[in-house]
Parts: sequence; structure tokens; C-alpha cells
Amino acid sequence: EPVSILQHSLLAAYLANARTNDIDIIIACLLHDIGHLIGLEANLPSNEQMEGCGTKNHEKIASEFLKSLGLSNRICLLVESHVSAKRYLCYRDTNYYNRLSDASKTTLRYQGGLMNEDEAVIFESSPDFNNFLLMRQI
Repeated sequence: EPVSILQHSLLAAYLANARTNDIDIIIACLLHDIGHLIGLEANLPSNEQMEGCGTKNHEKIASEFLKSLGLSNRICLLVESHVSAKRYLCYRDTNYYNRLSDASKTTLRYQGGLMNEDEAVIFESSPDFNNFLLMRQI
């Protein structure tokens, strides 16, 4: 990728701040990929990585880490759901998938691929559904 995880995270938070005053979303955008950094720091074996494109289950790793720091359940849910939002958007919108970087397309394979209709319906029922999507569209 042409930008580092830090640059990506700072840009995501900056853009979130421009689109919403919801501090939970802004914090979640800032920290959504921290699981990748935790994986790098832990020097995880290759079977825990995604072909050099990051840490498997980074969204869950991040959510658990942030929860251990005392961040709100909502922030942790927003962070954990950003991968599901990617899967959902790719399922519902072919153009969204086509705009993904090669690295993001690679990680999508490890993240469960496109959602199916049953998964999408369940995902859509969350009270924070639109905020999950917002995090992917920033």
C-alpha cells in the first residue's frame, strides 16, 4: 500500500471528524487497524498473516485490546465491525469491490469473502449499521 497504517488511521480519523461529531466513530476510525500493528509487534507466524497484507482477525484483536484498555463497548463494536462492513459493501455493490486496492482484495479472501444474503440481513439489523458503513466510506 502507498500509505502506512499510521497514515491511513490518521486520515480516517481526520475524514471522520469532517463528516460527524460522533466521537465514538472518530476514535474507532483512528484505531480500527490497530490489530495489524499488534500482530506485527507480536511477530505472529505466517499462518496468522494475510500474504503480507496484515494480521488475520485484526478487527477482533483490536476490539479485544481496546476493551482491555477500557474503551466503550460501542467503540469496540465499531472497530470490530469494519471488516464486516467491507464484506457487506462488496456483496451489495460490485463497484465498491472494484475500487478496493489489491491488498484489500487479498485480505477480503481471508476475512470470509463477500457476505451472503443471510449475513447481510443480520448485519443490516444492527442499530449502528449506517455507522459501520460510514467507517468504510470515509
